[in-house]
Amino acid sequence: FGPPVQGNPHSSGKSGINPLMRFDGYFLMSDALDVPNLQDRSFALGRWRLREWLFGFGDPPPERLPLPRATLLIGYAVACWVYRFGLFLGIAVLVYHLTFKLMGIGLMTVEVGWFIVRPIVMELNVWRRRWRFTPTTPRRLVVVPLLVVCFVGALILPWSDGVHAPALERAIRQTPVLTLEPGRLRQILPNGTAVAAGQVVLTLDAPDIAHDQQAALAEITGLRARLAGQGFDKEAQQDLPQAWHSLEAAYARLRGAEARATQLEFRAPFSGRLVDMSREAVASIWLPRRERLGFLVDDTAVLVEAFVGEIDIERVHLDAKARFSPEDGGDAIDLRVTAIAPGAERFLDAPILASVHGGPVAAQRLADGRLETRDAVYRVRLEPVSSHLGTPQIRRGSIRIAADATSPVAEAWRRAVAILMREAGL
Repeated sequence: FGPPVQGNPHSSGKSGINPLMRFDGYFLMSDALDVPNLQDRSFALGRWRLREWLFGFGDPPPERLPLPRATLLIGYAVACWVYRFGLFLGIAVLVYHLTFKLMGIGLMTVEVGWFIVRPIVMELNVWRRRWRFTPTTPRRLVVVPLLVVCFVGALILPWSDGVHAPALERAIRQTPVLTLEPGRLRQILPNGTAVAAGQVVLTLDAPDIAHDQQAALAEITGLRARLAGQGFDKEAQQDLPQAWHSLEAAYARLRGAEARATQLEFRAPFSGRLVDMSREAVASIWLPRRERLGFLVDDTAVLVEAFVGEIDIERVHLDAKARFSPEDGGDAIDLRVTAIAPGAERFLDAPILASVHGGPVAAQRLADGRLETRDAVYRVRLEPVSSHLGTPQIRRGSIRIAADATSPVAEAWRRAVAILMREAGL
């Protein structure tokens, strides 16, 4: 973990009571234990104990100490290693964030390589040089390498054949019940009402739209009378083009007002049931444009939408089997993949899955209210294998999709490359 600090630390102006680093606390602990050169001696004892515990080389300890004192020094060495691992890793992350991305990645790599990877590799080289197999080799010298081989094999062999992702169960068709124009609520159907396609769900009154219609009609009536009179007046016939232009503009305003008037009604685009209708939506209340008052759902079937990470999406294929486990502890659902989005979802339209609402998908709320995903996720649509699943409902959960087998090492490599490319702006 780097060369020891030379000289008297008190003369350098640095101070600290942490005995795991070479500041005042370290020298105070060294004096209290009456162990000069505490770190080097404890590290040597720690390395010796680790080698004996793993391989049983039979080497004598670096120095003969009473058992309580030796145990204390070994414990101090382990504490230093754990503390410094976290410290140097934190410094590497800090260096990365304090500089521009490309330089930060380079400095972080050097920090991790020199202070964390290098000491580990040096110790592994000592193990490799010391290990020799002979007929008198202790059993531990054979068992430990076999365990290491099994561990490495578990990391390299492609045994992981599933992709886990957050998912949402909902009705196969659903749409929000919205106000398409601002206005005063005249009537709205209550929660749980079954509606047919084309049936009016809510109706608004908008005095400004009614005024625009009446004004346009009055203007049209006047212009038509004016045009009828100008046909018999030779002097007034010069103004006919302007009058016809005004009439066309009036008709355009009338058509615009009539189009807005049709938006005062929300009609069901398909047959279904009203759910999650707002209790605050009562008659005579004024509502703004695009105010969501509830949902219309098709209660005949359900689907599940999963949001798969960028590094796993290539392993997922159409018709793959999957299993959805709802978060509320309900019965799991067997599914199959029916559609995979060709591109990543930039905005999340399922607020229940967003991290800002306690969900598993990292997202941030923008000024306009939309939820922007922080990481690249792809929408995967799945439909149940069985059609007898009861009443659809909106439920959050997790899903496991059968996918191409991969090894933990390959998966970690893909994650590292994805993070590197994203952070480097590639």
